[in-house]
Amino acid sequence: MLPAELFDLSILPKDALILDMAASPGGKTTHLADRTSDRGLIVANDASRGRIPALEIVLRNWGVINQAVTCLPGERFGDTYESFFNAVLLDAPCSMQGLRGADSHAMRPVTLNEIQSLSARQTRLLESALRAVKPGGQVVYSTCTLTAQENEGVLTAILARFPRQVEILDAHAKVTGASFGLDEYEEMRLPLSVSRAARLWPHNLGTAGFFCAVLPKKDHLPPANDSRNLRFSPPQPRYRALNRAQAAELVAGIHDMYGFSIDQVIAEQSLRVYEINEQIFLMPALLQEKMEGLPWISCGLLLGKKVAGSLQPSHEFVARFGDQFRESVLVLDDQFVESWLRGEDLRGYSSPQTGQGAIVAVRDRLGRNLGRGKLLSDRLKNMLPTRLF
Repeated sequence: MLPAELFDLSILPKDALILDMAASPGGKTTHLADRTSDRGLIVANDASRGRIPALEIVLRNWGVINQAVTCLPGERFGDTYESFFNAVLLDAPCSMQGLRGADSHAMRPVTLNEIQSLSARQTRLLESALRAVKPGGQVVYSTCTLTAQENEGVLTAILARFPRQVEILDAHAKVTGASFGLDEYEEMRLPLSVSRAARLWPHNLGTAGFFCAVLPKKDHLPPANDSRNLRFSPPQPRYRALNRAQAAELVAGIHDMYGFSIDQVIAEQSLRVYEINEQIFLMPALLQEKMEGLPWISCGLLLGKKVAGSLQPSHEFVARFGDQFRESVLVLDDQFVESWLRGEDLRGYSSPQTGQGAIVAVRDRLGRNLGRGKLLSDRLKNMLPTRLF
């Protein structure tokens, strides 16, 4: 989660637009959401369609609202949204030569041709990130490899092309135990500012190797030689905004059922309420105000779905806000908690008459939020998503 910590968020406005250019599986995106108090808008993009489901699941489990997931080539953002974002994170696809394998990223041999190909793509992606960020904004570039071509080599290529528009800040001082970036490679001296990047060496920190750099954009970049003024295809209309009366009815229903003022969240986080196929979503207002043509795959937070004219709250909504509910809360006895977390229904809790069929927020005796349950005549039905087990 180191790259998200390198941004100076004090210079960002509350309605900041942030791009996570290669976001999956989503850990850095949720870190950015946490650091920004889930305000503004984060575009969580990944160019690989196969990696999108993992990204969406992580965002749903965390409960991020002010986000939109896209599957677009990162190289296109610089042309399409030039000088648009306040901050851009590029945790670039790399050879993953961090000198320490993991269950998700086993060590494997790589060829020089592969490294050179990756370096060329990383340079294109970093240029796109720098074009997409506003002057005065920051780009954080990172990889989980230690090959110089993919790290200092990429920074050197960028500085050679944009010496007056881009600089490199001192990143290693912000990272405990980090070392300076390399100042030479294969007898070639590198620009002094490149060494301001941070390297995490496995033998020093006991972690996999890592590299990161902070690049403020001082001025607009000159036009690209191959600029094609690319534009994304706009999404097909598939959602509608609730009108004022419908939104007020929704807010009142949630307050009556759970004693929770969702209208305060909507106001404080600049959200709007939309319906998509009988499902109700909270979505960031900035998505419609400033990025209406963005072809997003998913966005916002699922509030719930319409069932027999009433709102059945989603797991995401209860997981994010259930600890603030004052009504329709059920506290589990300690002996039932483990069974509940395994996804089991509980026979020790039922509702013979009143409240049967009601969706309740479940907590343990320490006040920890344990998701949703449905009160039935013979049991408490477990409504935790199967993806959690």
